Amino acid sequence: MNQSTVHFVVLVLAASSLLIATASRADAGAGALPDGTPWVGAIRTMDDALARGDLRAALRAREDARLAALASQRWEGMAMVGDATLRLAQKAGLVSAMEPAARRAYAFALHRASRQGSVDGAVRITVAFAGLGDHEMARKSLAVAESLAAACHDPDAQQRVRALEQWLAAEMPRAGSVPAAEAASREGTSPGRD
Repeated sequence: MNQSTVHFVVLVLAASSLLIATASRADAGAGALPDGTPWVGAIRTMDDALARGDLRAALRAREDARLAALASQRWEGMAMVGDATLRLAQKAGLVSAMEPAARRAYAFALHRASRQGSVDGAVRITVAFAGLGDHEMARKSLAVAESLAAACHDPDAQQRVRALEQWLAAEMPRAGSVPAAEAASREGTSPGRD
């Protein structure tokens, strides 16, 4: 495995850990993920099919997961579908063909996280786009996370977003220029806002 692949796997694992932490922090009566979310079962079926080498069944299960996540209206489902799509793409040798589908899933997840006011969701999706090397979408996701953190007035959320901003500045600096988040903070604005 080359260094960029290892880095990507670490990012996906970190993002998955964040998703698990987010779900466990959710209040039971205020939107916690039920144990039997339909996309989770479909993703497990996909992973099982991949382990057996049954690509057709894996693709079918991934589509079942995508449809279930779309129907749910929750950001977590689309984020998990994005992750599952990337796993499927890597195992099947279809990264260039399937990466756009993962990006679409993450974009849907970001839209839903923004609509639901989920700082954790926006942070999670920022990490996912960074893992894909999509600097533009990572910065847009970061801007959403910053906006949500400012609106919720939660010091923990604001600290998580600041840490993410610093990490992105170190991981994805713009060639020959100051990273967008840093430049915006110098100007007193947030990246991605007009």
